[in-house]
Amino acid sequence: MSEAEECLANAHKVCEIMFSEKKAKAVSERMKLLAHPTRLQILKILSREDQCVCIFAEALGKRQPNISQHLGKLKDNGIIESYMNGKYAYYTLKDPSVKKLVKSLGF
Repeated sequence: MSEAEECLANAHKVCEIMFSEKKAKAVSERMKLLAHPTRLQILKILSREDQCVCIFAEALGKRQPNISQHLGKLKDNGIIESYMNGKYAYYTLKDPSVKKLVKSLGF
């Protein structure tokens, strides 16, 4: 195989494993969503166990409306989901890949 043919073959291999631009943009947007400090803290809490909505404001020292905005963004993007337990709303991590990612961050 000539050097040019080898280079072309390697280029094809790289193209096979790369994200498409559309996929790369989608992953980038998801990473931006996860990168907010408050959302990372919420996800860290949820990576251990489901939690009542009432816990987050107290645990994070944030106002309830602020926490609700972050929970809403995570829920709207399919990362977490909520369920009722009596009169309280609980949140759980829906996306196992996010749970694995948060645990790998080591904080």
